[in-house]
Amino acid sequence: MLKKLLNIIKSFKNKKNTDIDKIEGITPFTGIYSKDIEQFHVFTEHSKDCILQELLLGKRKNIKAALIYIDEMVDKKTLGEQVLRPLISKNFSLKNILMASIADFPEFESVSTIEDALGCILDGSAVVIVQGLQHALVFDVLQLKDRQVSEPQMEMVIKGAREGFVENISVNLSLVRRRLKDPNLNVKILELGRRSKTKAAIMYIRGIASNNILEELMDRLNKIDVDIILDTGYIEEYITDNVYTIFPLLLTTERPDKIAACLAEGSIAIILDGSPIAILLPATINQFYQTPADYNQIWLVSTLIRIIRLISLPLAIFLPGFYVALVSFHPGMLPRDLLLSIMASREGLPFPIFVEAFLMIVIIEILQEAGIRLPSVLGKTIGIVGALIIGQAAVAAGITSNIMIIIIAVTTIASFATPNYTLEISLRFLRFGILFLGTTLGLFGIFISLSMLITHIVTLKSFGVNYFSPFSPIRIKDLLSDTVLRIPRTFLLKRPQTDFPKDKTRQKPLRRRD
Repeated sequence: MLKKLLNIIKSFKNKKNTDIDKIEGITPFTGIYSKDIEQFHVFTEHSKDCILQELLLGKRKNIKAALIYIDEMVDKKTLGEQVLRPLISKNFSLKNILMASIADFPEFESVSTIEDALGCILDGSAVVIVQGLQHALVFDVLQLKDRQVSEPQMEMVIKGAREGFVENISVNLSLVRRRLKDPNLNVKILELGRRSKTKAAIMYIRGIASNNILEELMDRLNKIDVDIILDTGYIEEYITDNVYTIFPLLLTTERPDKIAACLAEGSIAIILDGSPIAILLPATINQFYQTPADYNQIWLVSTLIRIIRLISLPLAIFLPGFYVALVSFHPGMLPRDLLLSIMASREGLPFPIFVEAFLMIVIIEILQEAGIRLPSVLGKTIGIVGALIIGQAAVAAGITSNIMIIIIAVTTIASFATPNYTLEISLRFLRFGILFLGTTLGLFGIFISLSMLITHIVTLKSFGVNYFSPFSPIRIKDLLSDTVLRIPRTFLLKRPQTDFPKDKTRQKPLRRRD
């Protein structure tokens, strides 16, 4: 009776363990060839690009085996010479493969579950199942036609490196490694997406990057539970601090030199397989107006260029709304000759000034969007010629004024001075809200929009870092060294404190001989 009871308990435990394995999706190899290969027959039956080639191995050809791979992802020459030839050689035996004593046999990895083997096949490896082995052999024979490293398209510079990221994560990591030969440069690899299983690399320099920010990032990434992750844009929405803001809270780049420079200041980078765009965090609004070219030129020139970019900021956002507010509510603030010129240009126009400004901004936005979708050379031509022709035709038809064309043209050009494309798009759409407030409340509405904008930016955070830093809270040393001003490199002794780097010293003071 006791023996029967023990058998019932044992069977219950086995059933429980089987149920757990089933729930977790774990199917270990049994070493029984017919049972193990059955799972792969089901897979290859529905995936015609997956090849399953059955073999007889050993001197007497009495060892059953199967070679499984995806046809278009492997190097056929490497597969034949380094995998098939050693497998069918007379020296092959289970004892030799376990002892790794076959001289001409290539290096391999082993996996113990069906799910791991399928994952390796989908990654482009060749998997070999051998009768009697409770694991599968995995050979790296991946061959994909990758895009060659070329000049970045969105972050072009006149003076600086011409290399940009590609869609291959291994190439991108090597581009950063080549610039940072630091043994403390750490890389963590994650898989994101239940179905896509996309590789993501987390790069940081141990001893500089903040441990708190790194732990928070890993926690947010581990909480992502979604079918597919195809680009870094997917990750941005999952890990950003505030999804209800129009401002980008993570810095994106396609330049390995920018990644290397930011890593050395304490930032953390995310590089995703299949995407040429990397993510840097934490980010501040000040970083969106800096480019690698700023550090490749004379510091005075770099400072003047930054000042020009900052002057373009209010022009890109406020100029149309400010112009409409002045003409509609405060014409007395304009010089007499300028006011007469504006009134003369607007004589006989059928639309109110708000409708005129709104239509012209919308037309410019449509032209820009159309130019992006067209080939690069044709897109630039359509953008410039289209704007000139439409503007001239609108003035000739009496739909808009010459001054409004100038206002919209200056606004559009000023927005192009923003180095970061994501921030530039945000600024473009802020014009509409400011234009509406300027039309309804005049200059009072402009000041309200400015106050709301600053208040919103000040409240934003990127992984616990104030988005408006070093302006709020004010960090005098950072503010005077590498924000609006770019002081000489010999005086940049400390790293920016925005990212809370553990090692604050960038360089030792330079002492010259008298």
